Amino acid sequence: MPTWSQFSFQDASSPVMEEFILFHDVIMVCLGLILVSVGGMLGAVFVEGPYVGGLIDGEWLEWIWTALPGLVLFGVAMPSLSLLYMYDEMTNFDLGVKVNGYQWYWSYEMPLAEGLVLDCFMVPSSDTKLGQMRLLESDVALTLPIKSMLQLMVSSKDVLHAWAVPSLGVKMDAVPGRINTLSMYSFRPGLYFGQCSEICGAHHSFMPILLEMVSVDDFASWLKLVSEE
Repeated sequence: MPTWSQFSFQDASSPVMEEFILFHDVIMVCLGLILVSVGGMLGAVFVEGPYVGGLIDGEWLEWIWTALPGLVLFGVAMPSLSLLYMYDEMTNFDLGVKVNGYQWYWSYEMPLAEGLVLDCFMVPSSDTKLGQMRLLESDVALTLPIKSMLQLMVSSKDVLHAWAVPSLGVKMDAVPGRINTLSMYSFRPGLYFGQCSEICGAHHSFMPILLEMVSVDDFASWLKLVSEE
């Protein structure tokens, strides 16, 4: 979950987000090595002059700075493409959820529970209790099971929105008249926060997403309870 003054990524709670963070860390290491090597050569030129180390008329150096960037780009492209296909992978799903964006709240429907509709509005700052996250709390949490493949069908009833939960590594545009699908999996129970990630009007900042990931048994109990209500 997000914390105050957070600088890095939120803790990963899905396999996809773990791969995102690992890929980011590898890229940062590569960028650091490139920065140090290029900075070292520039520093040597400024201190010793352009003839240091054979930098002038150095055929071997031309081969290196031509081939090395290509190898680096190839090394970055392969895991990037693998991660892209992993993100779009669609498998057998255990549960489907329909997500509709409105100005300015989210609505959820579950085909598993016919007629169940959850409209989730932001809790105003004046009603936020001690320990709650300002502008991230919703009056209703969408409860979903952990260790289950979930399919989310995202759409909008008015303007463009985007449904995003950073800890789970998911983000999908909500487009009026179109249904976009994404897969989601969480291996850790808890509360997960997200926000609308597409500017959608005056109250764009007030469309929080609150997920409560629980065990399959607890989810079945919750589903039975809300269906009876």
